[in-house]
Amino acid sequence: MAEPFVFQRPGRSWRALGAVVAVWLTVAVLTLGFDAVLWITLPLILLTLPAALEFWRGATASLTIDARGITWASGTRGETIPLARIEKVRLRTAMDFAQRATVETATARHRIPPECLPPGQTLDSELSRRNISFDRRLFAF
Repeated sequence: MAEPFVFQRPGRSWRALGAVVAVWLTVAVLTLGFDAVLWITLPLILLTLPAALEFWRGATASLTIDARGITWASGTRGETIPLARIEKVRLRTAMDFAQRATVETATARHRIPPECLPPGQTLDSELSRRNISFDRRLFAF
C-alpha cells in the first residue's frame, strides 16, 4: 500500500497583505491629506476585507490522496471522494498556465480548488502511482 500523498499550502499570501496595506495607506492619505469624504473611500476598504480576513485566519489549502480516496480542503470548503467512486480525474493547464483538476464520478463532477493543487506534474505522478485514471490536457479552455 502506498504512503499517503499530502500537499499543503498556507492561505496567507504576503502579496495579498501588501496589496491590502497599500490600499489602506492610500485611503488614509486620501482621507487625511486630501480631505476625501469617508463614504467615497470606504468601498475601497470593504473590497480588501476578504483578503485581510483570509490572512488573519491563516487558513491552509490541502490535498490528500490515500487508500480511502482524494480529500481536499480550502478554508471552509472541503470534500472527500472514495477511490471506488472515482472514474477519472481530468487535469488541464490553461493558456495562462493555471492548473485545473476535476474528479469525475458516475453521478457528478467535483472541481478541486486551484489553491489545493501541487505545482507541476506532481499530481500526475501521484495518480499514476495509485492507478487512478487521469487525462491531462495542455492549453485547453
